[in-house]
Amino acid sequence: MFTLDQLEEITLILENESGFYRQYAAKRTHYNDTYGKRRAIIGDWLVTVRTPWASPKTLSLPSWAGRHTVEDRDQLRRYFDDRYEIPQTETNKYASIPSLLIEDSPEPTKEPPMTWKEELIAARAAGETLQILGRDGGWYDEGTTGFANPFLFDSCGGKERYRIKPKEPKAAPLTWQGALKAARERGATIQFLRNGEWDDEGTAGLRKTLGFSQAPSQYRVKPGTDPLEPTTDISTAVYAQTAPLTPTLTQEPTMSKPITIATTTFVNGTDISKMADSEVFDLIASEEAVIAGLKKIKAQPKKLVAEIAKREAGIAALVAYLDSKES
Repeated sequence: MFTLDQLEEITLILENESGFYRQYAAKRTHYNDTYGKRRAIIGDWLVTVRTPWASPKTLSLPSWAGRHTVEDRDQLRRYFDDRYEIPQTETNKYASIPSLLIEDSPEPTKEPPMTWKEELIAARAAGETLQILGRDGGWYDEGTTGFANPFLFDSCGGKERYRIKPKEPKAAPLTWQGALKAARERGATIQFLRNGEWDDEGTAGLRKTLGFSQAPSQYRVKPGTDPLEPTTDISTAVYAQTAPLTPTLTQEPTMSKPITIATTTFVNGTDISKMADSEVFDLIASEEAVIAGLKKIKAQPKKLVAEIAKREAGIAALVAYLDSKES
């Protein structure tokens, strides 16, 4: 039998013969075609060309080509059947012999598509919330209002009654104009900066409703008019709080000491004299980190600028207190 290299050499020679192609490929539509006849064509071409379109001639084949076997011819037939897309309408005993020229690569196994129930189960496993259509036309989350948890998918109709809960769109951040308009809708008073003075919207000749056509720095929410504005300081800013002066009187049975007045300074409600230096330094460092983060915000509304200034003032007051202790 031929080796693989010998078979490949012969296929290269035959593929470059147009007469062989016309004779062999014609078998694709021939009414009395059989695999045996195609194998016989190959045998003829391995010795002498016999076609109605060309004069007989001897191919330039190696000397060993004439010593071929039936198995060799069938190896070539199977290759050219595949090469010229000739349909296989019958089987033969040589078809069970492994092909040397054609790599039998099994087709990839295709997973069957998931059913709608399997898709919902997979979505649930991925963390999605499933919903069921109620009789009132509303969609209810799985496990709520008496519905099964998890859904059985067979107690309330077909797939049209189940779905994956739609994602709620995230609200876009408000522009500075949008923030002022929202404050106005809450009942806050909007002000406009003119000649260094803040005038209320609709007063001093201003339009009843400002159009926000100038720079953001020209507008603000009037302090104390926004219902959402905190009435107490809820920030973590560092600030120094001085307690009211309290005289300390000490009575001695014999000789009284001079009257002394002590002032206690608090930092965020804690007596600073009872804090270690490392605690004070950590407090300053954390506050500076907060200020640095606020300064990174590109849009700097007045409220944010005031917040930064308040925090910086707190640090300055704390540093001044520490410096006074060293003098």
